[in-house]
Amino acid sequence: MATSLYTLITQLVNAHFTDDNASFESVLLSIIRVVSADTSKIAQKNAHEMAHLLKEHQAGMSATMYTRSVSREMPVSDEEFYQVVSPKTRLDDLVLSAEVMDQVQSIILSRKKIDILMTQKIPAISKVLINGKPGTGKSSLAAAIANSLQVPLLVIKLPLLFSSYLGDSGRNMLNTFKQIEMQKAVILFDEFDSIATNRNGRNDIGEIRRVVNTLLTLLDNWQGRGLIIATTNNSNDLDDAIWRRFDMSMSMTLPPYEERLQLWQRYTQSKLTRPQLELIGQATPDWAPAEIKLLAEQALREYVLKQKPIFGSISSQLSWNNISRSDRKELLMQLRDANPELSTRELGEIVGLSKSTVQRDLNN
Repeated sequence: MATSLYTLITQLVNAHFTDDNASFESVLLSIIRVVSADTSKIAQKNAHEMAHLLKEHQAGMSATMYTRSVSREMPVSDEEFYQVVSPKTRLDDLVLSAEVMDQVQSIILSRKKIDILMTQKIPAISKVLINGKPGTGKSSLAAAIANSLQVPLLVIKLPLLFSSYLGDSGRNMLNTFKQIEMQKAVILFDEFDSIATNRNGRNDIGEIRRVVNTLLTLLDNWQGRGLIIATTNNSNDLDDAIWRRFDMSMSMTLPPYEERLQLWQRYTQSKLTRPQLELIGQATPDWAPAEIKLLAEQALREYVLKQKPIFGSISSQLSWNNISRSDRKELLMQLRDANPELSTRELGEIVGLSKSTVQRDLNN
C-alpha cells in the first residue's frame, strides 16, 4: 500500500504543477480509494474529507480562485465564458455499453437528419443530460459526439459564470446563451450540478434560486443551432425541474468486468496476455476508465523508459487482498513469467505477501 500511495502522491503533485486537472482528479480518486481501504478511524476520516473536497472542486464551489481577479471595473467579456475546442476523441476510442452506444447513435442520427425531422414537425434531440461518477468518460463522450458530427466543442466555463459578485451570475448566463445560440456545435456544460443545484437545499440563498430559474427558462426556450450536453457526477444534487428540460438522459456507469478487460487491453496497447488481463480485471472492480487509463499510461512509460514489464508495474499498484488462493498462485506465476529475475521477496512486495507465503503458493 505504501509504495502505491507514495507513487500516487508524486503523480498528484505533478498533475498540480502541470495544470492537468483531469489527471489531478483521477489521481486523487485513486488516493481516496487506497486510503479508504484502511479501516482505521484516521484513514476513514481523511478519505471522507478528501472525497468532500473533490466533490466541492468538481462542483465549481472553489471557483473564487478564478473570479477574484474579475472586478466591476474590468468585467469579463461574453466570449470568455466558453472555450472552443477541436475535438480529437472518436467514438472508437471509447468503450461503451450497448445501451449507451444505442443512445449515442440516436443523438447523432437525430442531428444529422435534423432537416428531415423539421419537415415532419418533429423536434430533433437538442439537449442531453449525462450522469455518472467521476472518470466514467462523460466529457470524452461529448467530445466524441462533436467529432462524429464534425462540429466544434464549446466548453462552458462554469466557474466564470458565477462572478465574484453573485448578482452578475444571471446576467452572465443570459449573455452566454445569447452568444452560443447561433453556434453549430456541441455545447458542453461540464459539472452541470454546480449551476443547476437543488433550490430546496438547506444552504440555499435567494441568488441561487434566481440563477436556477433563469437556467430553466433558457433551457425551455432553447432554439439554438447546437446540441447542449450537460454532465453531472451526482444527479441527486440537480434541481428536480431540470430533468424535464432535457430530451434525453444517459447514465455512464463504472465498467463491468468485460469492459474493464477491453479498457486495460486498449490503454496498454495490447501488451498484456489474456490471463494477465483477467487477473487485473478482477483486481479493479470499482475502477473508472480514467483511472485505468492513468495507470496503464504510467506502466507504458516505465516499460519504454526503464524496460519494466507492464504487468509487473500495474500489479504493484493494485490491492490483491481479495483474490482466491488459486488466482494468487496464477498471479505469482504471471509475474515471474513477465520478469524471471524477480526474487521471492520482490514477488511478495508486489502482491503484499510474506516470502514464505509466496514460496508455499508457488510450490503447491
